[in-house]
Amino acid sequence: MNPLDHMFSSAYWKGAFWVPEDTHVLGPVKAGSTACIEGRVDGSLHAKGKLVIRKNAVVNGDAEAQQVVVYGIVHGNVKAHKAVIARTARIRGRVDAAFVDIEKGALVEGLEDGEPLPAQPELPAGAVKPGMIVEEDAGTGQWF
Repeated sequence: MNPLDHMFSSAYWKGAFWVPEDTHVLGPVKAGSTACIEGRVDGSLHAKGKLVIRKNAVVNGDAEAQQVVVYGIVHGNVKAHKAVIARTARIRGRVDAAFVDIEKGALVEGLEDGEPLPAQPELPAGAVKPGMIVEEDAGTGQWF
């Protein structure tokens, strides 16, 4: 079991919104509860609780929820109180969250609509930068 799965295992409880694999949904999508995406969503996606974007899932639009975990592909911005970006994740957009965990191997390009981010102040050594693949945890056990 992936270590992140336990944090989001309640995504499969009764009443959760679910897009199964091999399913294509045209958005925008608003889920009044937890949502789990295993297929494809074209359009913005908003869940009230947790939002899990599984490994084979593709979201072409912004993804927003209280807690978001991304294993798959997001072509848009991710907005959450807590975001977890798994090693298999590929995000082409901004991640806006109070708390962000990024696993080794994840890719966050930091682009929106194909445009580069505006100039940012210089980040400290070892900080995760847009387009950077996280390689090592520098002994801290954390990737963020």
